[in-house]
Amino acid sequence: MSVSGKISQIAGLATFPPNLMWSAASGMVARKFWRDELSKQGWLNTYRACEFTSELTYNHACYWWHSFKNMREDVRDYLELGSWEGQSSVLAGWLFPKARITAVDWFANPQANDRFDRNTASFSNRLEKIEGTTVDILMRFAGEGRTFDFIYVDADHRFDGVLLDTILSWPLLRKGGYLVWDDYLWMHPAIPHLNPKRAIDAWLASRRDSIDVVFAGHQVCVQKIADDTQITDMAYWN
Repeated sequence: MSVSGKISQIAGLATFPPNLMWSAASGMVARKFWRDELSKQGWLNTYRACEFTSELTYNHACYWWHSFKNMREDVRDYLELGSWEGQSSVLAGWLFPKARITAVDWFANPQANDRFDRNTASFSNRLEKIEGTTVDILMRFAGEGRTFDFIYVDADHRFDGVLLDTILSWPLLRKGGYLVWDDYLWMHPAIPHLNPKRAIDAWLASRRDSIDVVFAGHQVCVQKIADDTQITDMAYWN
């Protein structure tokens, strides 16, 4: 990388709040090593056997490998919100070989839907594909009492959508489980103030005593170390 590129990266750390900055800096320093390590694990063969129109989750797979390589068989229930062509599903299916993969998406684009089916065919026996909105499905899961070890949020990128998906996902995440957001630094020029980062930052601040930061960069991952404290609403006080 050029000197100007390194300077730009270092300057970019200023966009992270204090609770994420150390993890972001650590990842920036180590990710080349992580990528080299991942390249020796057979992941590239799995990835190249699939058909994707762009490299999305692939670019961040090294963070997942570094963070979860020693607990690959511990993740048994994986949920993702937003699947598109299945790139994140394929990564999860490879990284967590004993996990049940639950993919939620509109699946409204015929071409992307077909690619999703082809790309995930090798582990279709442990894949649950659910068509619908994330809000509807998450509320249904709550009513059914379903919980997960790992939840990946990559659906509606608008502030309200990211925050709502996060709020509804949190009770479904088991204590000790992991929550990952994609596109932390994504921004649309039409709504620069309504982006995932603002929603994620606000939620992280509200749960600072219930989480440990695992990694931060274009994606952010936290571990749930405590459940929310249960209180009685004041409407029920005597």
